Amino acid sequence: QIQSFGNLSSYREIYLDTFQRIGHKPDLVVFGFANTALQDFAERSPSANTSEILRRNLEYTAGKWNKPVYRQHELSRMGVQVLELQNGKHIWFIDNEYGDRAVELYRALQEHGAKKVVVLGTAGSLNPKFKLGEIVSPEKFLGSGSETFSNQFPSAVRKSGTLVHVDSPSLESQRWLRSQISRGADLVDVELQKIATEARRQNSSLSGYLVISDELNSPHPVDYTLWSESHREQSKRALRPIINHHLREA
Repeated sequence: QIQSFGNLSSYREIYLDTFQRIGHKPDLVVFGFANTALQDFAERSPSANTSEILRRNLEYTAGKWNKPVYRQHELSRMGVQVLELQNGKHIWFIDNEYGDRAVELYRALQEHGAKKVVVLGTAGSLNPKFKLGEIVSPEKFLGSGSETFSNQFPSAVRKSGTLVHVDSPSLESQRWLRSQISRGADLVDVELQKIATEARRQNSSLSGYLVISDELNSPHPVDYTLWSESHREQSKRALRPIINHHLREA
C-alpha cells in the first residue's frame, strides 16, 4: 500500500506566487550566477548602500543552502534579490534553476510581465575549441532529430557553436557523446536550449550566455568540481562585461 501526503503545486504557480508578492514588474531579470552579478554591480557602482547590499547578499547566500523542513516544498526557501535603482527601475537577481524548472521559471517571468531576461548558465564542451571557463552565446540550437534554429536573440558577445539539450548529465555516456558530435553539437546544457525554445515559441525577451564548466571531448575531462581558483576568476572576469552591458541597457 502506498500513501501520499501533502498538496501538489506546479512550479509555475509557486514562482508566480513569489513574484506577485514582490508586486512590481522587473525591468531586468538576471537568472543564474545571481550572487556574482549582484556583487559585481555593487562593486562597480559604489554608493552609500554598497556595504549593506554586500552584507545582505552574504546573508542570503548562507541561508539559501538550508534544507526545507518537513512538509515544506523544495522551493519554499526560494529567494529573489531585488535592486531598485535611483531612476525607479527594478532589477531581479535569481539563482539558477535546474532543467524543466528553469523553463517553468521563464514562463512565470513572462506571465508576470518581466521586460528583459538574461540567462547566465553553464555548459559542457563537446568541441575542443571551447575551453574551460570561456563564455559562449550559442549561434544555433539543436532540437530533436535534425531540427535546428538560429539564435536570433540579442547578445553582448559574438555568437558561436551549436547547443544541444540533455535532461541530465548522467546521460552523457561515450555513446551519447559520439552521437551528439555526429549531429553537429558543440555544446550541451540542461536549461538554456529549452528556455530558448520556449522564448522562440512566445516571441519573447531573452539573452543567454554559458560558462564552459566541463570539457567532455577531452583525453582528460575536467569539470566544474575540479576548477582551480584561476578558472573561477577567469569566468567572473568574462561575465563582468556581459552583466555591465545588460545593466546599462536597463
